[in-house]
Amino acid sequence: MEERTETVTRRRRQSGFWGKICGAFGTSDWGWENYKENVSRSVININTVRKEVMSLTRAYFRELQASIEQNINQPVRQEIDAFFCTFREKVEQLRNTLIQSSEDHKRDQQVQERLTERLQALNERVPELITDSKALREELEAML
Repeated sequence: MEERTETVTRRRRQSGFWGKICGAFGTSDWGWENYKENVSRSVININTVRKEVMSLTRAYFRELQASIEQNINQPVRQEIDAFFCTFREKVEQLRNTLIQSSEDHKRDQQVQERLTERLQALNERVPELITDSKALREELEAML
């Protein structure tokens, strides 16, 4: 905004007797006097205002973007990263537990198969052992 002062020439009726007489007769050329007056006015240049508003708007939006980045985006990214790190750890623990469980199951199956084979081998010898033990009992009873 710019303040401008300029001198303007105006006309008015003369203040004396002659001015009153000319005013009474309604003359348009006699009985008038010229005077100068300083007039101040404010001048607004729309282009300057527009440029200033655009400049301030850009500056505010840069500040807003920086604030959003610092106060919103960074904390959200940090929380997301922390969540996925924890999630990854839990998934790895679960994966390791499943692998261990599968290995334990295989080991248990192998142990069970060996026990079954051993029991079958022993089961094949049981009739012979029963026969031998009966024979030994009879011999012992005969000795006693």
